[in-house]
Amino acid sequence: KADLTEKLDKIEKAEEGMDTVEETVNTLPDADKVTSDDKSEIKETLEVIEELLSEENVGNLTEEEKSKVESQKADLTEKLENIEKAEEGMETVEEIANTLPDANEVTSENKTAIKEAIEAIEELLSEENVGNLTEEEKSKVESQKADLTEKLENIEKAEEGMDTVEETVNTLP
Repeated sequence: KADLTEKLDKIEKAEEGMDTVEETVNTLPDADKVTSDDKSEIKETLEVIEELLSEENVGNLTEEEKSKVESQKADLTEKLENIEKAEEGMETVEEIANTLPDANEVTSENKTAIKEAIEAIEELLSEENVGNLTEEEKSKVESQKADLTEKLENIEKAEEGMDTVEETVNTLP
């Protein structure tokens, strides 16, 4: 009887885990809309899935249930990867932006780094990725893009001025 009770408890635990996973999967946005706000919930649910699929517990699932849980795991993993891709992009932009001098102190030596940061921002703000940013993250990235664009424009104005001076000097006798 104790053995049957233990088996019944394992089955009930598996059912509860599957219900938790199902509820989370059904309430989360699509992969192109999840944000860092959803990250902890996704990670917690993936932990529940790992427990369900562990060697100790997988025997308590039917093949159909196991297949469904594995499909949900793939879906959640994709969502987590999209969030992490957005976070990595933001970190890249932040690292580059933090190494640059102020807008009135940038030089042509900073031009490549600025262009790389702007490209990274444009990738983050692309239709494919922008849904994975919270409004706060999106606003921050847009502000960084404006700052970087100003720096790039200052460099280009200085370069144009240098070209004008050089042309003038070259025309002098």
